[in-house]
Amino acid sequence: MKQQLDCIRLLFRRLRIFHDRINDSCAGLEFTPMERLIPYKDEPETKQDESKTVELLRQPMEEYSELKEQVQQRNRYLKEVIDQLRNIVWDVNTMLAMRCSS
Repeated sequence: MKQQLDCIRLLFRRLRIFHDRINDSCAGLEFTPMERLIPYKDEPETKQDESKTVELLRQPMEEYSELKEQVQQRNRYLKEVIDQLRNIVWDVNTMLAMRCSS
């Protein structure tokens, strides 16, 4: 019996060491009760969580819109350049064809 008690005492010491180390490493983290981390089926989401989510998504969505507009402008410019080159090639081919037929 004494041996079992000593073994349990040793295990509790080890458990205390782990507990202290975890508390030290998590000291700077914000504490959130475990009950709040569990989503319930019937519980509606809070407005605060929704506003945080919307705020976090706003900046990436704005960046996406700006990049999309830039890509569309660049595509329009490239299309104009391609059309101009196509016209130049057409004109050159027409001149060469007229020259060869003469």
